[in-house]
Amino acid sequence: MQKEAEVHASEDKSRKELVEARNIADNMCYAAEKALRDGGDKVPADVKTDVESRVKNLREIQPTADTSTLKQKTDELSQAMQRIGQAMYGSSGQGPKDSDSGPQGGPRSGPGGSDSGNGSQGSSDNVKEGEVVEE
Repeated sequence: MQKEAEVHASEDKSRKELVEARNIADNMCYAAEKALRDGGDKVPADVKTDVESRVKNLREIQPTADTSTLKQKTDELSQAMQRIGQAMYGSSGQGPKDSDSGPQGGPRSGPGGSDSGNGSQGSSDNVKEGEVVEE
């Protein structure tokens, strides 16, 4: 039985890579469709058309394409999706506010910091569903 597994190891590896490539392609199609829905009117028509056609193409070839083709088409869709972000946040290269900044752009306080009385007293407290649980 072990010899049989060793003989089919390369087949199993290639099959696993194909399944993973299909899953990634499916997730990328879903993410692209969601980005188009969320972007709404902020996404230019040409970008929307390009992304929609790439999603349609990827969904059509997904069940029968080989791993390298799936990876290539997924990468192309990913690059097209970047144009959605550029359209939504401007092409100046500045994305949304830095996620590590607070409301005024200053650094956000971490655990144990002085975060205007939100109840965080340090990392030793157990927090569950927004409640402090003391042991």
